[in-house]
Amino acid sequence: MRKKASGSAISTIPGPSLPGFRHSLPIREYRALKREGAYVQAWWIADQLGHSPMSRFALLQRSIWATRDPALRQRLIARFAEHGPALVAQFPQEDMRKRYSQLLVVNALRELGRFHEALAALDAIDFAAAVNNPGESNYGYADQLRLAIGQRDDGRFAVETLPRQWISLICNNAWNFDHGPTSPANKASCKIRRDREEQEERDRLLDEIAASELAKDGPALAAKCDANDKENRDRVKRHACRNYTLAIEKALGEQLPDDPEAHALFCSEEAMRGDAEEDYWLRSACRYARGTLQDREEERLLADPARLAVVCPQKEEVTKNDARLDVILSRVCATYELDQVRAALAPLASDVAAFDRACAKFRKTNSAGDEVYRLSEAGAQCRWAWRMRKNERARAAAEAKGLKCLDYDVFSHDRPNCVSPEEHAREMVRRIYRGDERFHHSYFNEGSSLMEVAHVRAAAIIAEAKRIGRRPDKL
Repeated sequence: MRKKASGSAISTIPGPSLPGFRHSLPIREYRALKREGAYVQAWWIADQLGHSPMSRFALLQRSIWATRDPALRQRLIARFAEHGPALVAQFPQEDMRKRYSQLLVVNALRELGRFHEALAALDAIDFAAAVNNPGESNYGYADQLRLAIGQRDDGRFAVETLPRQWISLICNNAWNFDHGPTSPANKASCKIRRDREEQEERDRLLDEIAASELAKDGPALAAKCDANDKENRDRVKRHACRNYTLAIEKALGEQLPDDPEAHALFCSEEAMRGDAEEDYWLRSACRYARGTLQDREEERLLADPARLAVVCPQKEEVTKNDARLDVILSRVCATYELDQVRAALAPLASDVAAFDRACAKFRKTNSAGDEVYRLSEAGAQCRWAWRMRKNERARAAAEAKGLKCLDYDVFSHDRPNCVSPEEHAREMVRRIYRGDERFHHSYFNEGSSLMEVAHVRAAAIIAEAKRIGRRPDKL
């Protein structure tokens, strides 16, 4: 049996057979790091072997995430703060990744409570190279860290750096099990941020009310917003001018579907290659236009049931290489098939005597909700016929009162939701804009003075695009 080696015999690990590697690894140091975790041991080996600074930095950073022990975490953060700056200094180039890594070191110093050092390290980061980088996202994080440092927030998660949906988790101690208790400084920052955001929301609502008054006079608002004095606008005027821009966006979306040349200039794949944030107005207008064109195409297809009878059974083959057509046909064929079922059940639903003869024995399941299933074929037909009759009657009664129904499903257990024509029109706009609530104000309704001037401006923008042969860079 082989004897256990003495301590002196295992004090080193022979170095790997690599050109230029002349040292062995001191195993005692490696073993001593076991209590610090596998990532620290991996960092130590990477450091001994001369791995890239980025790799060593990443291992140190990950070591911090790998423990729930507050005392161990403090030691790991201290090691990260000690070795991190020298590693970042060796990164090959000044880029966004390097600046973000420097911010991680700042955050480590903040969590250690070394606020003066954290602020000095933050001030030393050179953002000059980021000025012309549209993808640079570190400015916001740097500003958030500066606020957190100013508040002396030493919590694991600085409140000022968190997304809004995480605030309640930290501030209400919902993450204690995984991340430890919220520190007193964290709690103080929670109150600061919540108070500030509540005040901002109050201010926003007041601004919106005042801006709504300005939007009632479309020509006057257009004149103010077209004056090109963005630097001198107060909060209310900025809010009001955003409404004017939104109105132009909506007007463009309504005009483009009727102008194929303009639609190609504004909404082609090439035209949409710009910066997503800068071109949000364009993307929103084109989304509205695409929705309108798609609705029209679906209406044309639904008006030809004989064609759908041939196309729908072959939908997968027909749409194999056309994702857009697949979306359209999926909706159209679902509607067509539903219409076929409705037509088949119409005699049973409309003939009271025939329904009573065939369906009286299914009275309980007819009115039951969707949780009652495993019906016979006859029972299922009677249920659909019963629902069809109830829903058609409800819709007819609502339409007789001048209402319009949303999400009408003739076979639904629930009766149709019918609203005023004005609310129906607003809801349709919201859905085209994927739930965008920006257009719920009455001054965005067609015929308002704001929408009238917006349509004039949209027409001028389209005319200019045709003249220069491309869409404009800005509204």
